Amino acid sequence: MYQQLAIVAYAVVIFLTLRDIRIFRRTHLLSYRKGALKGLLASSVVLLGVFVVGTNSDLGLLFVLIGLYINRKGVRESVFKDAVAMDRLLGKTDYHGSNKKETIKMKDTDVYEYLIGVARKGCDVQSIGLDLHDPKERQKLRKRKIIVTYGDVLVNFGKTRNDKKSLDELFKILDEINEKAKPILLSALVVNQVDFIPSTPFFEKWLKLDTNNTTKNELINAWEGELNNIWQHYCK
Repeated sequence: MYQQLAIVAYAVVIFLTLRDIRIFRRTHLLSYRKGALKGLLASSVVLLGVFVVGTNSDLGLLFVLIGLYINRKGVRESVFKDAVAMDRLLGKTDYHGSNKKETIKMKDTDVYEYLIGVARKGCDVQSIGLDLHDPKERQKLRKRKIIVTYGDVLVNFGKTRNDKKSLDELFKILDEINEKAKPILLSALVVNQVDFIPSTPFFEKWLKLDTNNTTKNELINAWEGELNNIWQHYCK
């Protein structure tokens, strides 16, 4: 029984890994290459569990669970637009990349859905008591993708992380999303990659704060309030 479960888990991991390889070969998006590499590592751990579970079921299943945890993919680029369910299952993408620099067009609706996904990742942090004044805590949130940098958003949509034209495009999209979602300011989830807080225009335009006459602690307090508003709204 346990060995059969372990074998099924191994088959699933292998299937998802092959799917990531196919998507990477079609799109050249690095997140799917990374997913395939994680899948290879995960499948090795799960395979170890398949062999061990026959003699020690608890230890074998532990290896299987560790492998499944390693195989977590996180938020990645959207590569399916009009594909049917079977094509999505098999990794037959709508988007084809001829090289790694080719991009997917960034749309406000896609960025909005992406930020909703980011917001829901924060549903378990409200009760933890985070200290956002601590840069290490902010880095942890970014690492867990509970907040994302402007560059992270660009890379998610196949654009160059620090490209000025793409950043300007993103800032306009974030403003449009804030305007539509008010009083929830979803752009509070997007931060710079230096100290992991939102950019100056966010505080000045949307929170009406004079950044020249406001301390960093006060800015972070205001930002934290907006994050809590987001989590309370999307984690009901």
